[in-house]
Amino acid sequence: MFLKKHTVTRNGKTYRYYRIVAAYKDEDGRRKHRLVKHVGSLTDEEAARLRQELRSGRWRQQPDTSIALPSASRASRLNVAAFIPRETQQLAYYDHTDKEWNLTDHDMLLLVREGKGELHMAGKKIMLAPGIAVFCPAGTGMYIINDEPRKLLIDRIVFDTLVPAENFAGNGSAYERAACPLPEGEIRLAYPKRALQLCKELHAAAQPGRPRDPLKVQALFTQLLDSVFPSSSAKEAGETERWIEHSIRYIREHYQEHITRDQLAALIGISPEHFSRIFMKETGRSFIDYLNRARIRKGRELLQLTRQSVHDIAVTTGFGSGHYFSRKFKQLTGVYPTEYRKQPKSYAALNPHTTSCLLAFGIVPKLGVIGEWMKPWMLRHYERQIDLSSFQETQWYSESVIQKLDELGIDLAIAYSDEEGAERLSDRVPALLLPSECASWRSELLGLAAAVAREEQAVDWLAEFDRKAAAARDVLAPLLGRGDTALIVKIVSGKLYVYGNLTSMGGNVIYEALQLKPPPAVKRDIIDKGLLNIPVAPEALAEYAADHIFLFHYRSNWYAQTPSVLETGPWRQLEQACLQRIYTPDYNVFYGYDPLSMDLQLEQAAELLSSQM
Repeated sequence: MFLKKHTVTRNGKTYRYYRIVAAYKDEDGRRKHRLVKHVGSLTDEEAARLRQELRSGRWRQQPDTSIALPSASRASRLNVAAFIPRETQQLAYYDHTDKEWNLTDHDMLLLVREGKGELHMAGKKIMLAPGIAVFCPAGTGMYIINDEPRKLLIDRIVFDTLVPAENFAGNGSAYERAACPLPEGEIRLAYPKRALQLCKELHAAAQPGRPRDPLKVQALFTQLLDSVFPSSSAKEAGETERWIEHSIRYIREHYQEHITRDQLAALIGISPEHFSRIFMKETGRSFIDYLNRARIRKGRELLQLTRQSVHDIAVTTGFGSGHYFSRKFKQLTGVYPTEYRKQPKSYAALNPHTTSCLLAFGIVPKLGVIGEWMKPWMLRHYERQIDLSSFQETQWYSESVIQKLDELGIDLAIAYSDEEGAERLSDRVPALLLPSECASWRSELLGLAAAVAREEQAVDWLAEFDRKAAAARDVLAPLLGRGDTALIVKIVSGKLYVYGNLTSMGGNVIYEALQLKPPPAVKRDIIDKGLLNIPVAPEALAEYAADHIFLFHYRSNWYAQTPSVLETGPWRQLEQACLQRIYTPDYNVFYGYDPLSMDLQLEQAAELLSSQM
């Protein structure tokens, strides 16, 4: 594992964010990175200290999960991942079932047995049908929809990925949970009948109340993984794809430097002539043309997101001369840089939040992602205000979407930095990658508005929102005057989470706009620590007692036979403490923090609270 830095420039200011990633190789041997933990903003000293901890093996994400195993004499240590099955389940989603939100605690494999439906994860829609499997790593948020008139039947396999622990202070080996190296997302099964038969046998072998053969369970699970993720030998085509990908990544990271074809060929270990032939064949462009276009894309991005002079942008992008930069810019875009900076732009909003923000600013993106949970009310609202005929809805991420961005002549694509495909976005179009963790929704809104030249509209909206909040506080004056407290609770996948004042489940509205007080435990454990939420065990609920509770219950097919948190004694005591002042607004509306969601949250929260005065 190592520390990876992400840099974002807004209004001429540069912000750095960090995340911990783990390196792995996919089935074709390509080196890839998987997110382990978002770290956020760090000082140089903090970043250096964390890098040292990662290098020395002292850093642990889950130190309590190490499992000691007996040592074996004359054995070689095999530093390979082990996959341990935990649970198997057959899920039935009947016709026209509402979407069901879940959060995976462990690595999970879903295989479609019959029927059709949709699975949404990480802003991407996967069409479910027999022959399709989906791998969801631990920590994945996702939901399933069945809009078909027939039952959707899915096999769900839950497992842990273990790797040998480093620097284990003991007499034996040790394993600990780690990020799974298997490729996430949609998988088209090569042998669906065999995979489903193995699921059936595994389900039967793991049934409670019958004698279990642990070796048989493990053997069946290993065969299932091998069937779903078949190994493949490194072929010449795969080798070519790898070094082309390496070359493109090198250009992406070093475009501002003096790099040459011969230099890249030497790094890969092939002749310059062979490099030129294969690079042209695979990319459709010569090396120097590809490099110049990459530099111009970055120049277009800087012209929109900064106030740097043309000369400074020329230096930053590796052209050196403002005159040479302007000439190449005109050659590739049809206009000079100063003209480009002034002309209207076309945008792609590759997540629901930015789509709604742009629409609130009066901008209709050419291409945009709309979350299924937002579509019924968001489109209805904006269709009454602006012409959406030029808007094309899409799902992120896919190669076809990246291709379409280029074809549509998108001037700026906006996505979150941790989304799949975000790094590759700038290989096709100028891109604005927003930090995945938002410390201040107002700052993010103003930063996004500045990037699309809509600062005035954003300032006006914030002023109007503050006016509405002040009016709502006047109505709620008796409640606020006596110092009432409010608690925000979400139940998902059988787990209970308590939220603070950040960007989800209405925390900004309830604690900041309406100024209700959080329980002392919420302030201490969440708000003062700058956290979005924390999991809370039912037995600890008494510490979070409040006068009002906003409850968002995501019911789950996964836990149909598990007693609900709402049926426990601690929850019953919490209900009594708040005198049954429990509100269950639409969690689809309270999920986001775009302008429309915030307006609706303010309106609904104020109405619910005033009904109890």
